[in-house]
Amino acid sequence: GAEPALRVSEWVQLPPRADARLNELSASAIDQYERCPLAYKLNRDWRIPEEAAAYLQYGNAMHLAMKAYFDGVRAGRPPNEEAVIACFLDEFSKAKIEEDLQRRLYERDGREQIIRLLRSELGRLSGEIMQTEHKFRIEAGQAKVRGRIDRMDRIAGNEVLIVDYKTGKPKTQDDVDKSLQLSIYALAAMQSGLIPVSLVFVN
Repeated sequence: GAEPALRVSEWVQLPPRADARLNELSASAIDQYERCPLAYKLNRDWRIPEEAAAYLQYGNAMHLAMKAYFDGVRAGRPPNEEAVIACFLDEFSKAKIEEDLQRRLYERDGREQIIRLLRSELGRLSGEIMQTEHKFRIEAGQAKVRGRIDRMDRIAGNEVLIVDYKTGKPKTQDDVDKSLQLSIYALAAMQSGLIPVSLVFVN
């Protein structure tokens, strides 16, 4: 007999669940919707779980190491390079990565990138660290927009520098100029009475 026709299109057209909270957005959610509305629906409406990709787990471990370092700087006790690397390796050891070679390559890259950053001008501050991994929630129209700013430094008075770390493909100045993510961070800072005078991607 003939197989029943798939009704995927009807399934996809179902209205959002009442508890989907689709009015709570983030820069990554907006980016996902622009790239693939179906992926957005699966992730945000149906909440189908998926394992974090290796590069995301790597990025999370690097962000935690940067937070540990700059929190130490803020407290007047900056950890040395080996302590920051140990923080990264400890967090990255929790990542679910099946390929040993891939894990070793990420660990090597993490060590090299941490050392390069801490020895560079970007590892030195031009102001006072106000916050690291700061979570925020603002309103934009009828939507609530949330996010997390990697680092915010006070330059002078209410003027701040906003820093976002990137561990993937290096971003260009054009990427910075067009970044929805940095624009949202700037808006969050302004709604807190601050003046974002510089928005920076650290590759």
